[in-house]
Amino acid sequence: MDSKNVIENSSLAVGDIPAQSKKRKSNLIFWLQSAALLLGFGLFFYVIQRIGLPTIAAALGRVGWGFVPIIMLNGARHFIRASCLHLAVAPENRTFKFRHALAARLGGEAITVITFTGPFLGDLTKAVLLKRDTAFQHSAAAVIVDNILYYISVMLMILVGIAIMLYTFGSGDVRLQYALFGVTVVALLIITGLILTVKFHFKPLSWMLKKISSVNLLPKFIGVKRDYIRQIEDNVFSSYLHRRMTFYAISGLIISKIKFPTKRLCVFRRLSSER
Repeated sequence: MDSKNVIENSSLAVGDIPAQSKKRKSNLIFWLQSAALLLGFGLFFYVIQRIGLPTIAAALGRVGWGFVPIIMLNGARHFIRASCLHLAVAPENRTFKFRHALAARLGGEAITVITFTGPFLGDLTKAVLLKRDTAFQHSAAAVIVDNILYYISVMLMILVGIAIMLYTFGSGDVRLQYALFGVTVVALLIITGLILTVKFHFKPLSWMLKKISSVNLLPKFIGVKRDYIRQIEDNVFSSYLHRRMTFYAISGLIISKIKFPTKRLCVFRRLSSER
């Protein structure tokens, strides 16, 4: 009986090690998020103090009721991006609802906007918040897919903007021609690279880790996660290759990009009309 109890206690102790490790990681992420949030709020209030509340209130007064549709446009973008997070996870693995994806989206964006860490900690926050309702390899893949679709829409909007500017104003300046040509080439290379990556199932992180490991420079704590990283990449490809709903998310993201010029146009027209 004593030996049996010893074995059971030792097995329980070994089983507690992963749980303790996960708890330490969660606590570390929590404190990093809290510290970044406090610093972000400090910078936010410092900027308000430097600008002055009367100046900010006067600008908002000139915008007037146009501020309402601007807020609505911005809110629509978050709903569309949250739906992308929701659709990026396969139905058989989607154990969370749309409201959970929306909450993760808003929580991550709050970290991105308010803190100095930007999307580095903001995207991690989205994946961690979704992790409460689904496995991390699925939530991380959903955030990656959402970002890929977002940057594709950014590149397309840049190309459309260049075409409209050339049609409206022309390109008499040689320096402007070179600048627009360079931006166009970079945008096309990024879009082409993403398409080829999906077509040939190229896994950049796994490839890079394999190369680093071949020269014995890969840290051990990363090496033990190679299969985990490969699984995340497989989930990303699955969203493109096996599920057409992702393409609807692409369309939604491209439409959501219209809110950027529309919102700024509303602000500029309101401000200029009061001058």
